[in-house]
Amino acid sequence: MKIATAAQMQAIDREAIEGLGIPSLELMEQAGHQVVGVIAERYVPLSARRVVVVCGRGNNGGDGLVVARHLLNAGCPTDVVLLSRSEDLSGDALTNYQRLQDPHGHHIFEAPDEEALAKHAHHLDQSDLLVDAIFGTGLNAPAAGSYAEAIRLMNASGKPIVAVDIPSGLSADTATIIGEHIHADCTVTFGLPKLAHVLYPSARYVGELTVADIGFPEALIAKAPISTSLITPEQLRRAFAPRDPEAHKGTYGHLLVVSGSVGKAGACVLACRGALRGGAGLVTAAVARSILPEVSSGSAEAMTIPLPETPEGTIAHEAVSVVAEELDRFSAVALGPGLTTNPETVAFVKDLLPAIRVPVVIDADGCNALAQLGEKALEETKGAVCLTPHPGEMARLLGSDTAAVQEDRLAAAREAAQRYGAIVVLKGARTVVADPQGQVAVNLTGNPGMASGGVGDVLTGLIGSLCARGIGPYEACQAGVYLHGHAGDLAAAQAGEIALTASDLLEALPQAISQTIESPTAPPGPVRLR
Repeated sequence: MKIATAAQMQAIDREAIEGLGIPSLELMEQAGHQVVGVIAERYVPLSARRVVVVCGRGNNGGDGLVVARHLLNAGCPTDVVLLSRSEDLSGDALTNYQRLQDPHGHHIFEAPDEEALAKHAHHLDQSDLLVDAIFGTGLNAPAAGSYAEAIRLMNASGKPIVAVDIPSGLSADTATIIGEHIHADCTVTFGLPKLAHVLYPSARYVGELTVADIGFPEALIAKAPISTSLITPEQLRRAFAPRDPEAHKGTYGHLLVVSGSVGKAGACVLACRGALRGGAGLVTAAVARSILPEVSSGSAEAMTIPLPETPEGTIAHEAVSVVAEELDRFSAVALGPGLTTNPETVAFVKDLLPAIRVPVVIDADGCNALAQLGEKALEETKGAVCLTPHPGEMARLLGSDTAAVQEDRLAAAREAAQRYGAIVVLKGARTVVADPQGQVAVNLTGNPGMASGGVGDVLTGLIGSLCARGIGPYEACQAGVYLHGHAGDLAAAQAGEIALTASDLLEALPQAISQTIESPTAPPGPVRLR
């Protein structure tokens, strides 16, 4: 599913109206109808609710007026607080004001300024539910005057709020909070989600998101030149073929995990176990010799290769030749968790990379080593490269700082993907996956309980196993982060977010894969479709 900017959505809207002849009034009618449908599903019985719809003067307000009309026709007591004079309305908003005005004129209260708003503020407090139809997705400056005051009053009322298209006061094109904004319990947007709906911190104020179909033809959306999308279970199922009944363990790839050091053997164990849960036919761990017993006992199904080590118990530079001699046996490599940035180990990474001719997933200290070596270190690597940094590691890769990365996560991921010529997985709340051509996919699965040691190591192994099985690197990264997050959600449902560990997530992975890949219907997701 594509994620649109305000301008991209406006272009789709304009093409539907001007190019395809779909009346704008019909689109507005469908928008209002869909919002009422969501309200009726969430707040039962509808007739027992007193609703106040707060409308601006533009098209978002027009949507709100449609909502009010349908609610009244359904027998739901509804009032409208219009933050405008009726004579200032125009176009479709005016038409819907007139449609509502004829039979129900006494339900509309005009509040074009703060003084008038103060006179009608009691309606908000006397309601059971508020509908926010003040600003749509075109807002790009902070709300001010009576608009800002209306937003403050709505939030202060303590009533549940349903936002039409976007919580008023948020800018559709950025996760940054630009000013006073609605704290919605749910949001109904139209056609496609927008960036502010899915990226934090703005997504914190969206509540449950419903993406409603209001009549844009599928072909119109399909041809829209949009490079940002949501990762959906439907697309993941397309990437996984059913297993061949005559398959054997060699059919599903052989992953080499180069990982670990003294005191960090667990990173390698978790990566190996993540790879095995991801369906790789074979997994081999190449580790510093002294931690081999810990890795073998921690992941019994994985084979091992003992490597020369430094006095500190990290992989020594001389291990390059040992690993290079074995590389022809593997269909993918996972490199980095628990390696440390010991100078000799960094040199090992530098000289191993040119020998790799299969997809390689580089995580953790592999990313930290690469940050020291620079993007030229990947120039001779023959296989596709997947980088899976957390924000701090991403900052080092870009020579930036964590705050700058978090301020615009999509831009950071795109820049790193283009600079390093790699698929980039920027981990965190709403993990993003970018490719060197500028495509970016946003993942909505996962929860704060996954902010726990070892969880990222599981992801490294999982993505590595998908690459080893022959799934394209961009698709493997998207599938990996979705399944990883979904497993985290299942684990949190059992253990709670506070107590969740990487081992809990590993145990939930089979169910996550089964629900997502094998089930004929998708599991419930963070975005509802209507």
